[in-house]
Amino acid sequence: MIGSMGDAVVGRESVGEHIDLLEARYGDFSVNQTTVTVPADGYDRARDRIDAGLIDAYVRVWNDEGEAFHMRCEQAFGLSQDEGTLEASVRAAVREATGVDAVVEDVSRVTIAGIRNEDEPEAPALYRLFVLFDANHASGTPDDLEWEADASAVPEFVSSV
Repeated sequence: MIGSMGDAVVGRESVGEHIDLLEARYGDFSVNQTTVTVPADGYDRARDRIDAGLIDAYVRVWNDEGEAFHMRCEQAFGLSQDEGTLEASVRAAVREATGVDAVVEDVSRVTIAGIRNEDEPEAPALYRLFVLFDANHASGTPDDLEWEADASAVPEFVSSV
């Protein structure tokens, strides 16, 4: 499932475990893989998040007209939380960032990011998980965001490791 990106890897096993947890909670979803090279500080942040067992969450919130907006949750989440707690955390992040109450329904896509250190190319590859949740609009009007008619497009996940 996950290919090697170097002689040593960090986070590879936990990524597989997290995907298994998500599949048990939400069923099947698309899994993609990408590789990025980042400066040492981004690499160190990635390692800290891996060590803490955290995933990065993105949310696509759909309204009744089939429009949606995408947002990145500023806080990373641990999948060790039970399903209700994880969903509550994602809902709270959406509400805080946008003023919208949303109900998390599904996982649309997961991206496995292999992260390389541009300042130390011999450093082991790190593996991180980025999750796109789909949610339905319950109430509220988004602050500083607009509903998009063509919201089926998926945003680039690894914009800031």
